[in-house]
Amino acid sequence: MEAVEISIDLGTENLLAAAGGKVLLREPCLLARSLSSRAVLATGEAAAQMLGRVDEDIEVIQPVVAGRLADPEVAALLIKRLLSQVLDWKSRLWPRLFVAMSDTSDSFACQSLFQALRPARCVAVPRALAAARGAGLPVGEPRGQALVDVGAGSTEVSILSMHQVIATRSLQVAGQALDEAVRLHCLHAHELELSLQTAREVKHRLGFAVPERAQGSFSPWGRELVSGLPRQVELNALEISQALQEPLGRIARGIQQALEHVPAGLAADLVDQGLVLTGEGARLKGLCDHLQQTLELPFRIADQPSTCAVLGALQAKSSASLVLAS
Repeated sequence: MEAVEISIDLGTENLLAAAGGKVLLREPCLLARSLSSRAVLATGEAAAQMLGRVDEDIEVIQPVVAGRLADPEVAALLIKRLLSQVLDWKSRLWPRLFVAMSDTSDSFACQSLFQALRPARCVAVPRALAAARGAGLPVGEPRGQALVDVGAGSTEVSILSMHQVIATRSLQVAGQALDEAVRLHCLHAHELELSLQTAREVKHRLGFAVPERAQGSFSPWGRELVSGLPRQVELNALEISQALQEPLGRIARGIQQALEHVPAGLAADLVDQGLVLTGEGARLKGLCDHLQQTLELPFRIADQPSTCAVLGALQAKSSASLVLAS
């Protein structure tokens, strides 16, 4: 009997696991524990429900911050707890884990994560290559492929060719920066304080990267600054979409700066092939059109942008040159 092979996408906002070409779980990348006893109280969605609703003895930990592994031990504990929901973690044959890791990840943090996950055998897969495989890009061909992975904490721009990441640039602006823009707009324009979770919901409902296409309204609950009491305010899609333009502009400028260093031969390929958007942030309505208009380059969104990395990590194991052994 062979060990089960599981791929992991450890993101700032979500943790995904897949096997056999199917996503097994998708949970918030959060763990709650008691400060006094150090006991784990909740993981994933259950931990997310505790944000802003618990006393000072309970901390809700985010092990990945801005796309980088900040707490390897908590990340390992979270992976074990969540995987135990879908497989027998205590069986004699421990799973083999293929973990999609950013090229900018700290190698020491990665090794600490893998040590904490023992006796499971872990393999690090370059995230850009995993996402490219998951998006169906022909990364083995001798021509340039461009991938823009818009996550929650960071946006990574990668150029790939012949199973290699030729260049990569990590931008510290992504989905959470858009959430914060919504939160600040409501604070300044309506004197209403929203939680980041509510701001994210507003973004999903009303956010358009191209304001001219904005339509719809939504009335979230928040805390009124003056009275401190709960209050509901009607927001429209146009004002929210306009609030998103500043962080969207930073993403576009970051992509442009990353492409400025691409060799001339590969640059011509990018015009022919276009740039592919992956990651949960790629789901923002109109983002593809916004980037095309701003940068005057062809863009397209992968079929399943939020699961490209986790599904592609297992595909990458078929080529030894794609996998970095831990």
